[in-house]
Amino acid sequence: PVEDPSDLQTLSQKILASIYEGNSQADFYEIVFQGKDGKGVSASSLLDARRARVIESDLLKKSFEPDFTAFVAKDDKGLWLGLVLRLKPGETQLLTQDGVRSEIEGSPEASNLFLFSPGVLSGERFRDAAIAGKPVRILGFTSPGAELAYSWCNGTTLVVTTSEAALTKA
Repeated sequence: PVEDPSDLQTLSQKILASIYEGNSQADFYEIVFQGKDGKGVSASSLLDARRARVIESDLLKKSFEPDFTAFVAKDDKGLWLGLVLRLKPGETQLLTQDGVRSEIEGSPEASNLFLFSPGVLSGERFRDAAIAGKPVRILGFTSPGAELAYSWCNGTTLVVTTSEAALTKA
């Protein structure tokens, strides 16, 4: 497990150390974030710690379960962080998707979600794509493979990643 995500100077190193302590040959790793008290941290706390508020805390707390899944996908272009967020009971994609889209696509902190510098934006807007027939929104950066991508799965789960390839693996 990765300890306290509020340690901004070493969070990326802790994630990498966690990966390489296990099976460094794998191409997909689930990451468990824990606070100093040993309890899991919320997605909101993680995003705040990385200064990567791609979805503001209020929307996360209102619409999504506090428990989330974090992962790192590995390919020949790098290591890509991703989050899997589940809607709370009673919340629906239809009710939350506009708010989510507006926050992710309007976030000035999107590049902070990446483990390494993604470079600069390669375009000014998100583009539409599809993976396995599901709609995906993607914002490209100049570093090879670096893309902020997100998609809804099954109407109850939002996946946000730092690479289209990582989204495919999730």
